[in-house]
Amino acid sequence: MKDFVLVGKKSKALYFIANELKPKKVIIETTPYKNKFLIKKVFSISPFSAVANYILGYLFNNNTALPDKIEYSPEIVITDRVKYSQVKNERVCCFGSSIIRKRTIRESKEIVNLHLGWLPDYKGCKAEIWSRAQNGKVGATLHKVVPEIDAGSILLRSELENYEGPIKAKIELLTIGTHSLIKAWIENNHIEPITNEGGKYYSTPPFNIIMKALFRK
Repeated sequence: MKDFVLVGKKSKALYFIANELKPKKVIIETTPYKNKFLIKKVFSISPFSAVANYILGYLFNNNTALPDKIEYSPEIVITDRVKYSQVKNERVCCFGSSIIRKRTIRESKEIVNLHLGWLPDYKGCKAEIWSRAQNGKVGATLHKVVPEIDAGSILLRSELENYEGPIKAKIELLTIGTHSLIKAWIENNHIEPITNEGGKYYSTPPFNIIMKALFRK
């Protein structure tokens, strides 16, 4: 097993990273979204957008390329939200986790995050959809974790060469992020970071953006 800790919400994508890289500890967060956040999200997008985003999420999360469980025996911790005592003096990689508290960042040896988007250009939600719709770079980025979302220094990133639809692209970005970015970080303690300035934060894409991403040639 590798000497790092993996943190994220329960998902097949998290299981994929765990099975491929075999961290010594996997921390699975169970924090639900707050009701006010759900209400705001529902009323901030159209029904068409909500349905389209749900379908894309369902197809990705139920893709047969992703495993249904962790297939080896690390230490598994189930918690509402990762705590500083669980990662004290550890190298930590996050994927799809909640926002990491400042003390947790301080107490860890290092915390990085795998973002399925090209930083600094595309920060936030569904970066692979927004970047494709805007004819930007579609890629994956490994960056340091700071209190602000997707704002830490960039360690490694890789651009997707061929885009064959949002589901396949996200699977490929997850694979690239796992085998090229996280693996390189595990094996190298001295990656020179680059600045993560500029770009834009994106939220749940509306229906017209999803359609542009689906049908752009």
